[in-house]
Amino acid sequence: MVYYLKCTGFLKMNRQEGTLMSDLVRLSISLEKQLLTSLDKVVSDCKYENRSEFIRDLVRHKLVERAGYCDKIVIGTITILYTSSTKGLQDKINSIFIDKNLKKHASTTIPIDEVITGEMVMVTGRASVIYSITENLATMKGVVQTSVNYTGHKTDDQS
Repeated sequence: MVYYLKCTGFLKMNRQEGTLMSDLVRLSISLEKQLLTSLDKVVSDCKYENRSEFIRDLVRHKLVERAGYCDKIVIGTITILYTSSTKGLQDKINSIFIDKNLKKHASTTIPIDEVITGEMVMVTGRASVIYSITENLATMKGVVQTSVNYTGHKTDDQS
């Protein structure tokens, strides 16, 4: 048996079969046709057996990424793509940072095209707060995509 770290513990993996020794659960998701086409291309290009394997990989990656920094103080760069025409969206985005008491150290906004604006925001704070803000932004009407990158290191007062 091989053990893999999971956010809340360890998972046993059957080395011979390469499968997790847990029950698989079916999950249904809805995607835009264009997104599904792109997903299928990546699955094929990366030589995954099927979509499920690729999606499991993405989920594991996200869990490890989030658990890696936990509540450490980090510098984060949040990238937001949003429709320029959504009324009041910029004010809503700014209010999220204020509500979470997260200071913007730098922010750059650029038009991507006639419809989409991109914004990159550099912040410092607890990784869990930065992650939470990024997730909140992703659910806002008019936001097309968000991503976050962290950079940090362990200090004596952080576990």
